[in-house]
Amino acid sequence: LRLEGDFRAGPGPRFVIYLNTRAVGEERDFLADRGRRAVAPLRAFRGAQNYALPPGTDIAAVHTVTIWCESFGVYIGSAALTPAA
Repeated sequence: LRLEGDFRAGPGPRFVIYLNTRAVGEERDFLADRGRRAVAPLRAFRGAQNYALPPGTDIAAVHTVTIWCESFGVYIGSAALTPAA
């Protein structure tokens, strides 16, 4: 998973990246996605970053990436995934 150079979030405590099996546009969508999988804690609040996908991830079943604040249970934001060129 690659977050591009124009990525920005936060700052905040314990932001975690999730992959979603459905479109997510707000917190209720994220919470309703029972197929979501945590990828990793967010390393930086700005700039390009790369993350390994969890073992066994079916990329064809993934639709959206979401940033979630684990400390406060708060939805930060989501974006639809774009396949690599």
